Amino acid sequence: MLASPHVAPLGIVVFAILLLLVAISMIGISVRNIIAGQSTIEVERARPSRKNRSGERRRFLWLPATDDAPGRVVRIDPNLKLYDLGPAANWRATMGERPLDWLMPWRPSQCADGLSYRIRPSLLGELRASVTATPAEGDEPS
Repeated sequence: MLASPHVAPLGIVVFAILLLLVAISMIGISVRNIIAGQSTIEVERARPSRKNRSGERRRFLWLPATDDAPGRVVRIDPNLKLYDLGPAANWRATMGERPLDWLMPWRPSQCADGLSYRIRPSLLGELRASVTATPAEGDEPS
């Protein structure tokens, strides 16, 4: 069937269109996540199907030590957007400052190492202020 001279180019075109649709979908999802200030892992964790044995969703965050308080693990709302710095700042933190770098991803990025991300400073302050007592026994991460 592909030996016919008209079918082979059609098969290639159909395959290319499918590949293009997948690429456009991936770009769309990535842009949506960048603007929302969410990682792919956060999007997955926020799904209703991600619950523990008791049926509730739980999420924990390590608050680093400061001069005033020791570091500790705190329980946070699973829907809290930790890394949302605002659409423009999210974009710059992920893609970099220069548009030329967006088009040449093989150049070393000056924006991040890809493993650690800034937590919204106001949220970090709120979490530190809200932590006054040690977590209850049921709140400990397992």
